[in-house]
Amino acid sequence: MERERRFDLLMQLAEERDRDAARALGSRRRVLEDARAKLEDLSRYRRDHGNALADTGGEGLGIQVQEYLCFLSRLNKAILEQQRSVEQHSRALDMAVERWQTTQKEVAVLAKVRERGRIAERKETERREQKLIDEMAGARHLAPREESP
Repeated sequence: MERERRFDLLMQLAEERDRDAARALGSRRRVLEDARAKLEDLSRYRRDHGNALADTGGEGLGIQVQEYLCFLSRLNKAILEQQRSVEQHSRALDMAVERWQTTQKEVAVLAKVRERGRIAERKETERREQKLIDEMAGARHLAPREESP
């Protein structure tokens, strides 16, 4: 029984690590989705403003073309930074997936070991019971019988 309690504790700890890994995985996915959405917003914003400059040839923008080009340059830098951020979050997600898969395997292995232990224990109990039954049956045959009158 003590062994089973210790094993149950190991199983609980493994399941807790698995739940933590699953939560971290979900969090990493959300962060990556948010980063991708921000990148898409920046890219769309850049396209729209780049098209506005190309369509008007710089006329009617209400600001100097040079200033507008600086603005587009800063926007391009922001897009590059966001792309790096997306790549970083993607790598972090990959690591979270690997960690979660590892914890899943650990839980599965422990469950299998526990089941094998229970099967072995059941077989041992059955073997002892059968031995006892056999001994009792043998003792009956060897015991002196009372004669019937």
